[in-house]
Amino acid sequence: MVKLHEYTELSQNLLGRLVGMDKATMQGVVRRLKDRGLVDSRPDPGDARRTLLSLTLDGQRSVAKLMMNGPAVSRETLKPLTPAEQRQLLELLSKIV
Repeated sequence: MVKLHEYTELSQNLLGRLVGMDKATMQGVVRRLKDRGLVDSRPDPGDARRTLLSLTLDGQRSVAKLMMNGPAVSRETLKPLTPAEQRQLLELLSKIV
């Protein structure tokens, strides 16, 4: 959802590549987000084989709320680690992103 927030509208295929999900997993995630009213889809006018995804108003609100809470969640997650361990973990995670 954050990637959709960043790009406004993406094809389902490109979104899957950006977030590192295979096609089947992406289809399931998109179906569940659509069922919850967080994501909308439409055919790509330039390529009928593609589906374009965007956030609904509820989806935009959810992303905004989650992004506001993100730093606090990260602090709480890293809390058991020493500052040196926190830096090391973040450095290692940056290598796989």
